[in-house]
Amino acid sequence: MRVYLDTAILIYLVEDVPPFCAAASARLASPEIEKVTSELARLEVLVMPLRNGDEKLAAAFQRYIDTACSESWALSRAVMENRGGPARAARLSQDARCHPSRGGPAK
Repeated sequence: MRVYLDTAILIYLVEDVPPFCAAASARLASPEIEKVTSELARLEVLVMPLRNGDEKLAAAFQRYIDTACSESWALSRAVMENRGGPARAARLSQDARCHPSRGGPAK
C-alpha cells in the first residue's frame, strides 16, 4: 500500500516529535507500506531549517525523503488542478492512524 507522507508526518519523523514520531514509525514499519511524498512537502519542511540557518536539519530532511520515500512527486499545474490533487490521481491511501489530527492514536 502506498502512503503519502505530508509535511506534518515528515516533521514528526525527522525531528523525532513525541509522541507522534513513535505512532507514525510504528504504523509505517510494515514492509507492505511504500512511502511517497511530493516536492511541495519537501519545500515545506525545509522552510524553517533554511530560515534558521540549520543546515544539519535541512540535510536530515533531504536525506530522509531521498532514502525512505520511493517517490517524490513534482507538482505541476496539471496535477494541482486535478480535483483531489496527486493523492487522488494516484489512488493513494493515507491511513488516518498516521496522522493524529485525523483520529490517530496520539491525542
